[in-house]
Amino acid sequence: MTGSVLFPMLPYDPAETAESFARRLGQMHIGRDAQRLLADLGIGHREWLSGAEDAVTALATKAGVDTGVLMRGVFQRLQRYREFRGEAWSIDFVRGEGDRVCPECLRDDAVAAKPWALKGRIAWRLRAVYTCPVHVCALICSAPEGAPVEASVFSLSAAMSGPDPVSQTPSPLETCIIRRLDGEPTGAGTWLDQQTIEQAARACEMLGATLTKGLHYHHKGLTDEDWRQAGAVGYEIAREGPEAVNEALGQIASMSTSTAGQAGPKAAYGRFYEWLAYTTPVVDLGPIKHLLREHILNTMIVEPDEVLLGQRVEGRRLHSVHSLSVATGLHRKRLRKIMVQAGFASNDSWDTAANRLVFPAAEAERLCRDVAGSVCLSRLPEAIGCSRTQAESVFREGVIKSIVDGDEGVGIAKLAFAQDDVTRFLSHLEKLPIQAPAAGLIDVVSATKRTGRSTGEILGAVLAGGIPACRVLGPVGVNTVRFRLPDLDPLRLRQPRVRKHPG
Repeated sequence: MTGSVLFPMLPYDPAETAESFARRLGQMHIGRDAQRLLADLGIGHREWLSGAEDAVTALATKAGVDTGVLMRGVFQRLQRYREFRGEAWSIDFVRGEGDRVCPECLRDDAVAAKPWALKGRIAWRLRAVYTCPVHVCALICSAPEGAPVEASVFSLSAAMSGPDPVSQTPSPLETCIIRRLDGEPTGAGTWLDQQTIEQAARACEMLGATLTKGLHYHHKGLTDEDWRQAGAVGYEIAREGPEAVNEALGQIASMSTSTAGQAGPKAAYGRFYEWLAYTTPVVDLGPIKHLLREHILNTMIVEPDEVLLGQRVEGRRLHSVHSLSVATGLHRKRLRKIMVQAGFASNDSWDTAANRLVFPAAEAERLCRDVAGSVCLSRLPEAIGCSRTQAESVFREGVIKSIVDGDEGVGIAKLAFAQDDVTRFLSHLEKLPIQAPAAGLIDVVSATKRTGRSTGEILGAVLAGGIPACRVLGPVGVNTVRFRLPDLDPLRLRQPRVRKHPG
């Protein structure tokens, strides 16, 4: 071959692979395969298959096509993974050239009656694509086992005499992938669009497979159609974003029948967890791994420093009954009373599934500390310097809140108040200016009579800065708080005037 450009020129179809183009050039110009053509052009076959830019540039120059355009059809064969348009893909995510084809596309090509007319499409190389969107039929493998691809799939006779296609509509996931390859808007949402094609496809397929086939389905037992349907199910969830995926993870966890107290993520999430935990991927599996990790940490007991999905756990997010008892030193029976009263559990849930009960670690520990050092209602009057009636008013107005709300089974007499809250209340009173006893100053009891307001209402207004107050010397408490009468005017209850009728 002479000249810098092969003649006649063969147009490159952007929908075909670079391998397909090289094969067609070989058939057109020398009637041989691509390897022989590359050798004649001084281009190393290994370098070409690896997608080396020098090799691609050399062929593009000889063929008279733009190097950048041809590079977009190159599946670079790197040692441990494949790279396509800047995306790293697993080796098993990329089919071999001619492994799957659309027989109708090849028949359309064969109308030209030229061996070099038959093209291998880019979309056929992706394992997540099972359907031809043009002819709405299933992709097939028409090459006999062990037969060379070029001599079988991409031959005119094979194309014309191939099997009739099976009608099949592309799944939403397949449509998304095809649109992405074509540079069109996918409609898949930000979360999926920001991932590589493999990351998005794998997440959808594995999510859908677990939901439709169960926690412990046999991975290799699924057919192409099973995976296509699984991808469709997962896609409809994932397109709604991380929150929808998180809900689906909860649905997966609810499928577990394990009741063992120490049952871990593998029992809860089955094959989905195994995929993310035990697969040793060369390429990043994407944000789905982070979502599962966060779902586990937010719903299951994971001990600090434990390695979860490749990352060490820092701190504890949840407590079980056992771990909370160990951390606080409180007996399980007392824990039960505390957690039920606080609304973290019900009597029924505790009785039937105590081994699976979990509590927010920080909140549960703080609650237990508060209870352990709490002030009961009978001691509250002494603690804040007032009467029992006044203490109850302070509670009822929310000036000092109880650790747990009372319910039908917990009367007001059993309420307890965190020592920190009591201390905080007294510190507010301590900051009031000190005044010497004088005429015109009245105490809280008198203030309630003059205003018609309760002790809790008046002190609440003081703490909120609504009315000024002071205190006299003595132990800090309600009994030492004082007011000037004019300062109480905003709190006086106004009684409606009753018009007297003559007579």
